[in-house]
Amino acid sequence: MSPGTSASAGTALAVAPSLALTDELEVATASSVPAGCPVVGVLTGSSGRIDSRLGVARGQLDAVGFTGDIGSNHSRADGESSMQVAVGVGDPSVADAAAVRDAAGALGRASGKQAELAVVVPKLPELSVEDAAQAVVEGVLLSRYRYDILRREPAGAPVRSMTLVVARGDRDAALAGAGRGRLMAAATMLARDLGNSPHSHLNATKVGELAMALGRERGLTVEKPGDEVHAQMKNDMSGAAATLAAMCVLRAARCRTAVTGYLMCTDNMHSGTAMALGVIILVAWIVLFAAWFLLGIPLGPDSPIKL
Repeated sequence: MSPGTSASAGTALAVAPSLALTDELEVATASSVPAGCPVVGVLTGSSGRIDSRLGVARGQLDAVGFTGDIGSNHSRADGESSMQVAVGVGDPSVADAAAVRDAAGALGRASGKQAELAVVVPKLPELSVEDAAQAVVEGVLLSRYRYDILRREPAGAPVRSMTLVVARGDRDAALAGAGRGRLMAAATMLARDLGNSPHSHLNATKVGELAMALGRERGLTVEKPGDEVHAQMKNDMSGAAATLAAMCVLRAARCRTAVTGYLMCTDNMHSGTAMALGVIILVAWIVLFAAWFLLGIPLGPDSPIKL
């Protein structure tokens, strides 16, 4: 069984599908838009010049209501195979990493299920090319995040390939920033995966097993205490998920500091047979429905049934 999978009812369930997606993602830089790219996003300020690769003038954007505010977007088709998307970063003179990240997120959502994107990254006075590239990659990847592993049909589509279009002399800096953005997004997506996994598939014991498997892959030393009381506990462990995810990217991020992470893989249940919080809430709703539908007991503030 591969790391990132656990057994449930005899079926292998990949509880961390984002691991494979971020590993398979192709990120590149270029000085021009790749030929045939289906979606080209252009980060556009609320004032100043409009990049010619967008194919429209400022007046045309104004006419369709595009303001350039952070997160605003306007799409235009260029023939049948390509689409240009203007995404706002707000005032370009003060645009920071958060503004660029939000703009990139808007691009990720506006591009629907397209798996291949190119993003034109302008030079901004308050942000280095490296930091801008990092923010773009983070914004696009996180905007496309979906936890579809329990769905019959996936609701979203991940990005498989992304090209950052920058000036020729900025390609190395952009590639370095994109690599860091990919790491940060991968850690965030892994934490989301683990937080979204239901306790029936990922209890505290299995979190420990997953941590040990990921640790071996990523050069971490993982110690797991043997406490069987926690075998069926999994709730409110998103903090442990975030810690594990952060630890998993330290080596790739070339961290030179010794870091110790503690995963608190339990919640406030007194034994391994205790009912999870979500189950208690479900049972309460079933009791209410049965009282109303089967017994005709009225519900409301004056109902004889109190929870």
